[in-house]
Amino acid sequence: MNFLKNILIIIFLLSWTLNFLQANPVEKTEMKEETSDSLRVKQYNSVSNFYPNPAREQSGKIDILVQKESLVSLKLFNLGTKLLPDNTSINIKIIGESEEYQGNKNILPKGNYQAEFIFSPQISSGTYVLIIDIGGEVFSRKIFIQR
Repeated sequence: MNFLKNILIIIFLLSWTLNFLQANPVEKTEMKEETSDSLRVKQYNSVSNFYPNPAREQSGKIDILVQKESLVSLKLFNLGTKLLPDNTSINIKIIGESEEYQGNKNILPKGNYQAEFIFSPQISSGTYVLIIDIGGEVFSRKIFIQR
């Protein structure tokens, strides 16, 4: 008998709550205005995957999105964590919408870029790690080179 009484009380409370909410609707427009003013969406830098991967040719590319003017550096390491010098084994060209940049370290304005890597024949087949630093935000991509 107590079990039935408890169920009836729960049903009564639920129906009373639903009726109360329908009688006093929350002003959705006020809440929307408050949250839209206080909501700030942070935009992040991004880096695509290296392509083609594995790199069978002497070149490869990666797309970079810079959200605000930043120092962008690209470094390629072999699995032995040895930095490969870009002046002897890699030529890096960063192509923007209106300008081209040479080398592995440049200050880039906000925008979309494509970094082209041209590998010298001295680079052997293997696995490499590309480290991309965009204003302190660091990305890494694994690159396979097959000769």
